[in-house]
Amino acid sequence: MNRIIALCLTTAFLAGCSTTPERCEDPQEVEKQVQQCNLLRKQMQEAKGQPMRLQELERRFQTDCVESRYYRDNYEDKVCKKAEK
Repeated sequence: MNRIIALCLTTAFLAGCSTTPERCEDPQEVEKQVQQCNLLRKQMQEAKGQPMRLQELERRFQTDCVESRYYRDNYEDKVCKKAEK
């Protein structure tokens, strides 16, 4: 019985390892996301007198930039170098 449990746990562990994402991020994708967040910031500043538009832009900024893994404090940013491609 213990061997079956150990086998199941090992299989689950190996399956998890085989589905892990890439070790580094595409620099073009990272740059694209940074530019999008900068654009949202600029749009929020321009929408100061428009509360509904400002609220929607703030929501999008929170979702796309603050909660994004690129902006989390505990995320270790690993960007692929062009030579690694």
